[in-house]
Amino acid sequence: MELTTETIIERLGGKDAAKTFLQVSDWALFKWHKSGIPPRRWKSISDKTGLSLDEVSQARPSRAA
Repeated sequence: MELTTETIIERLGGKDAAKTFLQVSDWALFKWHKSGIPPRRWKSISDKTGLSLDEVSQARPSRAA
């Protein structure tokens, strides 16, 4: 299965849980779907989801920019 930003958000517990855990806005999550997850968030996501940093860094955006 190809890892996307949507898959990662689901693994964080959904949109609301991801926003709370990462302290980001709806707008930030929207941008992630178009541009990918910014590197400064990779470590937190890796720690929470159990994904490797390599997996998180290679996740593709959910939608075309």
